Amino acid sequence: MLKRIIVLLFLLTITFGVLYYFFNIIMGVLIHDKKEITVPSVVGKNFYSAIKELSGSEFDIKKDGEEFDQNVPAGMILKQNPIAGINVRGRKLLKVITSLGKEYVNVPEIIGKNLRSADIILKHSSLIIGEIFREYSTTTCKDVVISQDIAPTTMVDKYSIVNLIVSDGPPPE
Repeated sequence: MLKRIIVLLFLLTITFGVLYYFFNIIMGVLIHDKKEITVPSVVGKNFYSAIKELSGSEFDIKKDGEEFDQNVPAGMILKQNPIAGINVRGRKLLKVITSLGKEYVNVPEIIGKNLRSADIILKHSSLIIGEIFREYSTTTCKDVVISQDIAPTTMVDKYSIVNLIVSDGPPPE
């Protein structure tokens, strides 16, 4: 009985060893026999031009997302994965993120708000307070916005500058 168990264990060990050996040979043939190719750069190119350029190559391209970018026109490729210049084996998929171009925001109404509130509202809208001009006013309290140089509800680039005229209170006697 013990002799049969030892023989069975020996045969199982040899069988697994042979399977392991053939598995490694097959995997080596399937994976390592593919030629290495260098990933091309498509960053800065138009998405549709990149598709055309890569047709017939070892690479496919897929849009993996979009992001706003103030400096890159809409439709241009911002990022790619895998990155350009590395070597890969076999057919690969290039995942790219394209630009949506500039992001626009609506200018809020800040006339009649105190300066601190106006600053918070503009920051919340991704806008920046520019120059603050002061004027005396008999109708508006001190530190309240009298006028803004970009009209409310106007669409402007994100992070645009809004200049203000702020009340300095009533004129001195």
